Amino acid sequence: MSGYRLKPIPPGDDVEFEFGGRTLTGHRGEPLAAALLASGIRVVARSFKYHRPRGIVGYGRHEPNAHVGTAKGNALATILRVEDGLKAWPLNCWPSVDFDFGALADRFGALLPAGFYYKTFMGPGGRFWPIFEPMIQRMAGIGKLPTDPAPLRVEKRYAHCETLIVGGGIAGQQAARDAAKAGGRVWLIDDGDVPEISGVTVLRDTLVIARHEGGLFVAVERNPNAAFEARTWKIRAARAILATGTVERPMIFRDNDRPGVMLLSAVRRYARDHGVAAGKSVVVFTNNDSGHRHARELTEMGIAVPAVIDLRDGEAVVAALGCPVRGARIAKLDGSGTRDIACDVIAMAGGFTPLVHLHSHAGGKLRYARDFAAFLPDGSHDGAETRIDLPQDHLLARWEAPDTGGKAFVDFGADVTAADVRLAAREGYDGVELLKRYTTLGMAPDQGRLSNMNALDILAREKGVTPDLVGTTTFRPPFVPTEFAALAEPTGKLLKPSRTTTLTAWHERAGAVMYESGANWRRPGYYPQNGENLDAACARECFAVRNAVGVYDSSPLGKFEVIGQDAGAFLDFVYATRLSDLAPGRGRYALQLHEDGRLFDDGIVFRLSPERYFVTTTTGNADACLQRFEYCRQVLRPDLRVHIVPVTEQWADIVVCGPQARDALAKAGIAPPRDLGFMGMAEIELFRRRCLIARAGFTGELSFEILLPNSAAPALWDRMIAAGAVPVGSEANHVLRIEKGFISVGHEGDGIAGPDDLGLGFAVHAAKPDFVGKAALLRDRTDTSPRPQLVGLLARDPDFVLPEGAAILRADAARGRGYVTASCRSGALGRSLAMGLLEDGRALMGQTVSVSLPGGDAGAIVVKPAFYDVSGGRQRV
Repeated sequence: MSGYRLKPIPPGDDVEFEFGGRTLTGHRGEPLAAALLASGIRVVARSFKYHRPRGIVGYGRHEPNAHVGTAKGNALATILRVEDGLKAWPLNCWPSVDFDFGALADRFGALLPAGFYYKTFMGPGGRFWPIFEPMIQRMAGIGKLPTDPAPLRVEKRYAHCETLIVGGGIAGQQAARDAAKAGGRVWLIDDGDVPEISGVTVLRDTLVIARHEGGLFVAVERNPNAAFEARTWKIRAARAILATGTVERPMIFRDNDRPGVMLLSAVRRYARDHGVAAGKSVVVFTNNDSGHRHARELTEMGIAVPAVIDLRDGEAVVAALGCPVRGARIAKLDGSGTRDIACDVIAMAGGFTPLVHLHSHAGGKLRYARDFAAFLPDGSHDGAETRIDLPQDHLLARWEAPDTGGKAFVDFGADVTAADVRLAAREGYDGVELLKRYTTLGMAPDQGRLSNMNALDILAREKGVTPDLVGTTTFRPPFVPTEFAALAEPTGKLLKPSRTTTLTAWHERAGAVMYESGANWRRPGYYPQNGENLDAACARECFAVRNAVGVYDSSPLGKFEVIGQDAGAFLDFVYATRLSDLAPGRGRYALQLHEDGRLFDDGIVFRLSPERYFVTTTTGNADACLQRFEYCRQVLRPDLRVHIVPVTEQWADIVVCGPQARDALAKAGIAPPRDLGFMGMAEIELFRRRCLIARAGFTGELSFEILLPNSAAPALWDRMIAAGAVPVGSEANHVLRIEKGFISVGHEGDGIAGPDDLGLGFAVHAAKPDFVGKAALLRDRTDTSPRPQLVGLLARDPDFVLPEGAAILRADAARGRGYVTASCRSGALGRSLAMGLLEDGRALMGQTVSVSLPGGDAGAIVVKPAFYDVSGGRQRV
């Protein structure tokens, strides 16, 4: 036993916990690290690369070694709190932390210098890399994925304030008091326990993980209440004071990573704040006054300090003896006069490094302060002032003891030694960013907060320059490792966050098979009933639309309001279709083109009033259309007075379609205006809310498209289902649109086809003075070379559905002449149908072409790309 408690645990505050299968006793709420030290547990993990035994080095979030496993994932022993039933275990070891087969890497450490994997496995020809890559991947990483399937329960909140203080130390508290006197909303954030301050909102146990431009800060609060385990704050501050403090620097000597080698500040905090002595005998190794000052505090608390070794006195700790530490070897700086001192802790006090990360996150610059041998913020930046109280200690800018062989570590977390830094410099990796990537320095979870400055000092000495000429690496968010759940909502099986409509829950309850639609939307593909497969469910839904009434959720459709005196002129410029002559209450099918004249997007544009339009776009292109609108408004036509309001996620869109659509609406208590004709739009009131209703749809049947606030959509949907409408998914919509020959930008709009190729020349009004893509389109119209053209295809075998994407061959089969863009089995026509892009396809009407299939070809007749109700009478009734 080495560590011990300076005072007993009060009755009732003692709890049992497990570490590595051992049952131990700790003080409720204290860091696990304190409990382990008090229990004499010195080896808590194995190192990343060499699997060397590692103990606790620091205190709080800057600990490089003591990562432990829990049911919810990895945790820092210096942060994890002791509670009843806590179970934790050491990481990166097998079969145990005391006997680890991975420690063989340490025995062969001379063969594993910095960059060894490049030199050894990726040499000339790279023959060995395919063999060793899987092995290296299996060895990489620390710990395992969480076994607890429950995601972190996180609440999101937003706040604004005039003054935000980050850091609740002496400097931060004083800044908060001063700001409160000046007035305005003042917030103080600290990851510890801060006293109440009059006029200040204090967030405790909260860490600011990022600072962005414009005064935006992101913070994570732990255990804010019983309902949530974390709360993520996004705070916009007019002014900020960054009082983030400092972290103590370690010293560099042989075996300075052994369990029992700690930061003096950590030894002091465990003793002062938790009544835990890290050891019975502490040797202090320092290069500044703080080592002596804090050593006196330890002795006053009853901890023996047999020696303070000060580099300024010409002596150094040159090696840690034993594993865990049993003594310290002392020598003169010239290597003479060696002596050993028995101890169980070597406490390092190398001065203090300011935590300037938040200042740098938003692009703030740094300057090197020689008096402190540290980089400090170079003035205020973006409304944020950094205040750091560095002790006025006389400091010798040297952290490395004389070399006595063995490994002397600079970065404990990444197992980078002083020799690795020097090797990188000798081999030409002497830029600070190159050094980081060649040695992995600063890439461990602590992001080099303890190691970076010492590494920069070594690199500067190797180059014969001062540290200010070496510079620092780039500090990026987050400040500490942060759970993904605290940054974004859990997404289940999908890697990308999915977007849902207000009706998604209904679709899922109804058993719909959900698809990932454009722009990450979740949409119902089909609604199987009574064991139906996809084909049977799709056929039933299509039959309902063609013969009765169906209803589908079209809410992901892109939706925009374009408002202003020049709204019509603006849309005339953005679209190839003339829209300024639309009468209020009327709509028109319209095309957007790329600058090269090819199809970009299609949709329907309605005019609600002289200065107000309602624009719909495809789902997958909604975000791209918004970018296009804003680019045209701000860059190409800034002279036009117009505003673009995206309302895709504000308006639900429910389409009621089929010959019985009017009757179903009447049963639901909805009466469209009597004069609402095809391609018309009007305002109506539903559920005491303003809504829009349009005569438009993608099925070719009588359709009413109802746009209403999200909150009202479930009530309308339930009414339509009660009125007998059959829910319809995207699979049925695909079949219905093929029957009508309607294009889909995601299928027929392949980036090569233009509007004329797709039979959409009627929607291009070339007489307009200008529109995006006009010049290129007119150029294409003068080109007589063959072009891919949209055609219909009828397979010779009416029961065979041509595969989408299959190549359409020339007569000599030498190469393809096009491909099948969409195909289906049509219940309404009792056969298979297909559409395709075929070179000079309109000249081949009535001819037979070959469609390439695995194992052979299939014949198909080229026809016009419209199969059902070609005149369009059913949708105009």
